Amino acid sequence: MTTDIVDRRDEDGGTRVAANFGQDDGITADSSFVLCYPDGRHVGEGELTLVEILPHHTWLRTRKTTFQTGLLVEASIPPEPEAPEEGPMLHGDGSIGDDDASRLEA
Repeated sequence: MTTDIVDRRDEDGGTRVAANFGQDDGITADSSFVLCYPDGRHVGEGELTLVEILPHHTWLRTRKTTFQTGLLVEASIPPEPEAPEEGPMLHGDGSIGDDDASRLEA
């Protein structure tokens, strides 16, 4: 997923940028970010580190102090882990299964 940079602030040894996506878009602490050109190519040394995730935008930091206008931020969001399949229900009397005809007595 790519989006625009909506704010930029110079800092010692780098730049802080706000990307136009956030928690509402599925951004998490496990997401990774990189600066890219509008055609999708990654900017050299354009890695971004997460600073803060808000509902509608995300603050990121780069070591780059100068870069051209019009760059985008690309986010890679890892898939959510799948929930483990539930096994048969074990009841206090030692029986297994649902509370219907499929319930097996211990």
